[in-house]
Amino acid sequence: MQNRGFRLSAPKFRSRDHDNLYQRLLAQKDLYLARNSSKTKRLLIYKSLLFITMSAAGYAGIYLSTGLPLLLFSYLCFGGGLVLLGVNLGHDAAHGCATGNRQLDRRIFRLIFGIQGLNGYLWEIRHNHSHHPFPNVYGYDCDLETSRLFHLNKNVRKRWFHRYQHLYAPIVYSVFSLVSVFYLDLKIFYSKKLGNISFRPSAKDAISLWLFKLIHLAVYAGFPVIFAKTAPGQIILSYLIMHLFLSVVISFVFFISHHVEETSYSETTDNEVQHSWIETQVHATLDFYPESRLAGFFFGGFNAHLAHHLFPSVSHVHYPGLTAIIRQELGGTNLRYNTLSFRGAVRSHLRLLRKMAR
Repeated sequence: MQNRGFRLSAPKFRSRDHDNLYQRLLAQKDLYLARNSSKTKRLLIYKSLLFITMSAAGYAGIYLSTGLPLLLFSYLCFGGGLVLLGVNLGHDAAHGCATGNRQLDRRIFRLIFGIQGLNGYLWEIRHNHSHHPFPNVYGYDCDLETSRLFHLNKNVRKRWFHRYQHLYAPIVYSVFSLVSVFYLDLKIFYSKKLGNISFRPSAKDAISLWLFKLIHLAVYAGFPVIFAKTAPGQIILSYLIMHLFLSVVISFVFFISHHVEETSYSETTDNEVQHSWIETQVHATLDFYPESRLAGFFFGGFNAHLAHHLFPSVSHVHYPGLTAIIRQELGGTNLRYNTLSFRGAVRSHLRLLRKMAR
């Protein structure tokens, strides 16, 4: 399949066993949205304003701080506010369901991710066109091939150090955001290939890539070093600690959504996945506290990830209600709905890493 800026090799789903189930889910989703659509923009606006305020207050605190404790707290508020804004508003915008205007949504998404140093062009292609349609499908989900440090794809050669991956995973996760910003984005962008996707980035995409990297460095470190009251060494230390803390939290949130003992992986034969699309989505996805309004408020729907995978064009503010519908419909089928507590999901993820390596 060819699209603007990339070429994608896509498998077919052989089974049609659950087509009727999906049609029922779509009908109930439409009925639910007809009754509850008015609350979408209000809640999304309130959340966005809260996280923007949190980030702005943290950034002001960076310049007003006179000691390391307050400086570090300010960095965590600043970076944490932007991460929460990205997980909530940015992620919705990436799927075109924030404002209803796809071009405006794309600009919002790329701006929020870009300030944090992440390249929206690459993220959109990988997330929307590789991971979402083919989660945990060997050879077609790019997220299975992001790093050679981890062995999640059994079709990729196992290395000696993978036997310890469950031990070093939290350490690697703590530097994942720094590695993504300053290495992975550049490596993938200029290799022009990842998994089943071939890229054709334009000159404009290259300029955007480097421009946002420079903006990220200037906003997060450069300007504070020049204008803040604290010593440059404390600025850099706080910047790094912020990355380490936020990275390990958000990495676990991302990885437990698909990579735990309860989820499964799919093979292809003759470019076909043997089971249905909806079965692939259900069995490859895990929810944690899916109907919790509080968890949904902060995690932006990553806690109700199955609803997101089945209805990616629907704002995450509706996922608690949609999850109740999904659970009810799956109850009368042979499809297994996966859910754990956050702590249980983290433990299951680490057990999976240990199992996959052995």
